[in-house]
Amino acid sequence: MVRARFEGLEALVEAYALEDGRLVFLSLVGPREAVRGILAAWAKGESLSLYTPQGLKRAWSGWGRKTFATTRLEGGLHHGIGRHVGYYFAREEDPRAERLWASRAAEVPIPEAVWGAVREEIALEAYRVVALARPNPWSVRRRIQEHFREAGGRRVS
Repeated sequence: MVRARFEGLEALVEAYALEDGRLVFLSLVGPREAVRGILAAWAKGESLSLYTPQGLKRAWSGWGRKTFATTRLEGGLHHGIGRHVGYYFAREEDPRAERLWASRAAEVPIPEAVWGAVREEIALEAYRVVALARPNPWSVRRRIQEHFREAGGRRVS
């Protein structure tokens, strides 16, 4: 069980994703005040404490465009999700959807033959969520060219 804390507020973390210590996705469940307060602090760039089975992690949301929303659940608890715009987030892996998103984000079709290497490069540290960073278009093009050269000029899929 993972918990998030900020200045006396505490909520259970349903899922999160980190990019170099920067919290780019956060899903919380708990009392209304705690969920809204923690997400508001996250949106302002405040540093949060994540208590994981592996120990304490300090994380901040950093720069970039963010959005968050909360809703009331049965039993009086609230659920909230905060995310940075421009990343891929999903509940479970879906290689086809992930590759399509990455191809659109990189503005170049990513062949299946190089997708594994690209995905490894853009996968983020995550807990109970699939999270991918926007791929670098030049890095993707370089990988495609290298694969094409190694294939000896044969058409790649």
